Amino acid sequence: MTAQELIEFTLQDINVMAPGETISNSDLTYCLGKLNHLLASWSAQALPIPEITRESFSVSGAEFYSIGTGMNWNTARPIKIKAAASVNSDHSEPLEIVTAEDWARIDDKSLAGKWAKRMYYDNGHPTGFVYLWPRPAAGGTVQVDSYKELTTLAALGTTVAFPPGYERALITSLAPEVAGGFQKQVTEAMVGLANDAKTSIFGLNQSILGHPGGQQAQGAPVAPVAQ
Repeated sequence: MTAQELIEFTLQDINVMAPGETISNSDLTYCLGKLNHLLASWSAQALPIPEITRESFSVSGAEFYSIGTGMNWNTARPIKIKAAASVNSDHSEPLEIVTAEDWARIDDKSLAGKWAKRMYYDNGHPTGFVYLWPRPAAGGTVQVDSYKELTTLAALGTTVAFPPGYERALITSLAPEVAGGFQKQVTEAMVGLANDAKTSIFGLNQSILGHPGGQQAQGAPVAPVAQ
């Protein structure tokens, strides 16, 4: 399914168009923007993200490492780091992911060691920064398990490449996002379908990936849009 096909299903559900009809490119572009805003809001919740990305990065004894596209650790900026380990040739040391307050309590942040024991991730945007204590020397790596942003849809012809269940959740959740722009109403039944679809994928992700922390499994409920 392409982004345009997903949008057209949504518009049919809220009676903006009938099957087989066409809609203007400007209206489709408006809906694509709303769809990408929806994906961004799901990324912020973490639970809609269907997989954990595992990557390894080299360390050099530096005070911190920037993480993001083109940064010290060159990758898409993580939404959240779930787990990490400091790895050397003969040992892997699990890292404790600490808060900003816990990091501030460390007196000697310049302490060096063969492996790190704690990690603080500031989650900056568009570039995040990772701090390690003690600072592991060059030659080792840090293995990072993280949640990345859901891929936005660059164009109407872009394929929606998400796991089973996501297309239904996106179609039903997009309806209240775009209904106001077309002076249409989203019924309570449609709101129920959207919430059920979201709960299904959020619950599945939680059972497989674990709870990312600080989120509600059902996500924010969808509210009806009145005319």
